Amino acid sequence: MYTLLDGGDILENSNENEKNDESIETEQNITIFLEITDKKINCKLNCNKDLIFKDIEEELNQEFAELRNVKKNYLYNGSQIDINKTFEENKIEDNSHIIMEINDMPIVNEQ
Repeated sequence: MYTLLDGGDILENSNENEKNDESIETEQNITIFLEITDKKINCKLNCNKDLIFKDIEEELNQEFAELRNVKKNYLYNGSQIDINKTFEENKIEDNSHIIMEINDMPIVNEQ
């Protein structure tokens, strides 16, 4: 479950059957702040800590078309985030700030 807030736009993806105990839900949900360099985009994301970071990247690519075909690096506390791991595996905590660095070189599909 996550919510993307940017300039008043809200993109929400949640399981409608999710009726968990609030204490459990609070333990599993974290809020992160994502800053995208050179694009002047700031997002507040509410995510489940068991979510794979790549899922957030895919949502951002859908929301911001200019991010789709560029190489991106994500930094948290000076370390690069492994997008194939969960927030918990990347040791990303609640109220963390993440920076997305963009390489303006387009992604080339090698065949």
